[in-house]
Amino acid sequence: MYKEAALKGQIRAFYLYAVILEEGRGGSVNYKEAFNWYLKAANKGIKDANYKVGFFLESGLLGYKDVLAAKEWYLAASRNHNEARQALLRIYAAEAVANKQLEKERLQKLKRKEKEEARLAAIRQKEIDKQNKIARLKAVERRLKLQRADALKQEKENAIKRVALVRSKIKEVQYLLAYLGYDVGKISGEWGAETKAALKLLLKKAGNNSSIEPNLRSLNNVLKVARNQLPKPNHQ
Repeated sequence: MYKEAALKGQIRAFYLYAVILEEGRGGSVNYKEAFNWYLKAANKGIKDANYKVGFFLESGLLGYKDVLAAKEWYLAASRNHNEARQALLRIYAAEAVANKQLEKERLQKLKRKEKEEARLAAIRQKEIDKQNKIARLKAVERRLKLQRADALKQEKENAIKRVALVRSKIKEVQYLLAYLGYDVGKISGEWGAETKAALKLLLKKAGNNSSIEPNLRSLNNVLKVARNQLPKPNHQ
């Protein structure tokens, strides 16, 4: 009866026939066909049909769910339909829970990201510290190398100066010995056999039989001995 009326275009029959198909009265349940008739009734302004369309979209009776579309249909029916209002409250509550969960997940993701960034920053800083330490060690090594080179250079220069000073002192001794009449050979600053022989005679004359090494201290002592043998000035 309702089917025939619905097929003839009677708007109220659209809804009633959809109820029969949904509940399976006198035959099998046909949700897809029921939804189509509910949709036709809703488009003709039947508020109960608006709710039913929303219910089918929300519940998944069609094999899929479209909660956003269901909410729009519930809103269209909610002014004078308590179940539509309850459905909206349920959807809003579910959305609030979902949004809360999304916010929680967002914060957790943000926290994980910050933690990972901090970990990577720590790794980068550790690498920077390592490179800085290597650079400092290399700088210290270069400085020590330069210091060693400077010290070696200075040591060589000092050695050359000492040799020159000793040669000068030997030459001074040779001049003095020659003046005193000792045979020192060529006055050259060299520590030769003739100079050593002359020194031996000088020291023997002074009552000193010790050997003399060619160093500043010994040579200064020799100069004192030699000067003591210089003729004393006559003050008469």
